[in-house]
Amino acid sequence: MTETRTRAGTGMSEARTPVAEVQTAVTGFLKEIKGFRDEVKLVLQQQEERLTMLDRKTMSYGRPASRRG
Repeated sequence: MTETRTRAGTGMSEARTPVAEVQTAVTGFLKEIKGFRDEVKLVLQQQEERLTMLDRKTMSYGRPASRRG
């Protein structure tokens, strides 16, 4: 169990209540999740760009050579 301590003469308003600790923990957790989500989106976007580039290169190699002359 977490022990709550206050400074002498400051009162309970400055003490961290269990509710405040949970709110802080949840806020931090959500911040980390959002950061992770943004990283995943970035990686997926980069992969999509790479796949698009490879598709374009593959399509250009599959075309018959142009005839000049």
